[in-house]
Amino acid sequence: MKAASRFLIATAAAMVLANCQAQQAAPPAPVRQAATAAGAPADSAAQRLGGDRYVVRFAADGAHVALALGADGAILQRDETLAYRPRTQAPDAFLSAPASAAEDFVDAVLRGETAAYRQSGQALVDALNAVQSRMDPARFALAQTHVAEAMAALGRNDAPAAALAAMEAYRVLEESTAPATRAQPIEVALLDYSGFKLAALALPGRPNWTEAATAAAFSAQQWDAIRARVSDGAVADMMSELQHALRVAIERRDAAALGAAARVQLAAVDLLERYFDDTYKRGEGAVAPIAAN
Repeated sequence: MKAASRFLIATAAAMVLANCQAQQAAPPAPVRQAATAAGAPADSAAQRLGGDRYVVRFAADGAHVALALGADGAILQRDETLAYRPRTQAPDAFLSAPASAAEDFVDAVLRGETAAYRQSGQALVDALNAVQSRMDPARFALAQTHVAEAMAALGRNDAPAAALAAMEAYRVLEESTAPATRAQPIEVALLDYSGFKLAALALPGRPNWTEAATAAAFSAQQWDAIRARVSDGAVADMMSELQHALRVAIERRDAAALGAAARVQLAAVDLLERYFDDTYKRGEGAVAPIAAN
């Protein structure tokens, strides 16, 4: 998602962040002692995960280290990555063009720009057709089906349905990329997908609350999968708070609150993308997942 198109919701993102309550408590002495014994500097921060588990990250001998420890100081997991990882051109990078076209289309729908989303809809069709020869036939057919559904919805002036169908095409395209060639985990793209989908479900009309609840649960699952890999506490707290805000809005059947939280999630995903772009270069983004609970 292009950051410029989300500039107007930056203030809302800041407000959500300001309301985050999660604080990192000082770890027990055994955690600090065990981390120091394993090579961590004495002033290394310890991030609390679920239960009585902590993760300590530090650099040592040209590598980045992540230690998962129990409250008693037991080392549960140790991950190391190179301090620098050059980025190579992914062989499936061509998929980013139709994926970006799908985002542009849905973004125009959310802004209510009729002329723009009709133009963007055709651009999506063209971008997808341009990569047909390089895509797996089954994956292309699935994406094409969703795009056709989006265009049919436009034909009957059902913009929300068009946006939902376009986001399913986006998901197909993102999930068609090889994990090994991604600078960012697939979960980041799926958080973007979830934000767009929930924002579309909150558009004026009669929201499908069952579908919204399923989408919010899916969003929370994506965040849970990468939570422990995000050492930036401000970004992590924001994303965690947003998952809570989405769930509460759905429980209260509050479409306005759901739409607002979903749009803020889109802005927060921009921060996640920048975080992983940076950590990819320095190797930190490649650590094996450490479960958050």
